[in-house]
Amino acid sequence: LGQLSTGLWFNSIVPANKRGEIITVETYFDRGTRGNREDLVVTYDAQTLSPVSEVAIPTKRMHSVRSSGLATLTEDEKFLLVVNYTPAQSISVVDLDKQEFVAEIDTSGCSVIYAAGNRDFYSICGNGGFLHIRLDDTGNVSLLERTPPIFDPVDDFLTISASRIGDTWFFVSRENNVYAINMQPDSISLQAKWP
Repeated sequence: LGQLSTGLWFNSIVPANKRGEIITVETYFDRGTRGNREDLVVTYDAQTLSPVSEVAIPTKRMHSVRSSGLATLTEDEKFLLVVNYTPAQSISVVDLDKQEFVAEIDTSGCSVIYAAGNRDFYSICGNGGFLHIRLDDTGNVSLLERTPPIFDPVDDFLTISASRIGDTWFFVSRENNVYAINMQPDSISLQAKWP
């Protein structure tokens, strides 16, 4: 049995099973609940729960909701992507092997991250489409493109929480419809929809 102290505004734990680590994104203030802010990606040993490393990231991480899509690993567990919201939207990329912040990706109008391959991700957008992001081996953007709308963002918008089975993410809409959206490194498509 153990416990992690994860700073203020906790919203997710990211298990890195291949690495034998647990990763959290934490916020601290130098006066407790006020003062200078510091956002950190903290890695803990999965067996001892002792902190192993810290990487400072821009003080912008989103912490208004709890969702597994606010901090996401690449499938090889080399990079961690963290959603930012100030309310400008962006994503911070951290190289976990080098223990360093790599880049901030502008994702205007799009938020939350859904993995779709080793270096591919999709971010849900306010127009009913998705933003496709691909990273190169250094963690920098090699592809950034917006998809056509897949759902109606006004009459039947999707909630951001989704569950993944294989390459398909399942979303529930505000009107209680399930959307099965297949996300591949080279394509995204609505596979099925049902009430």
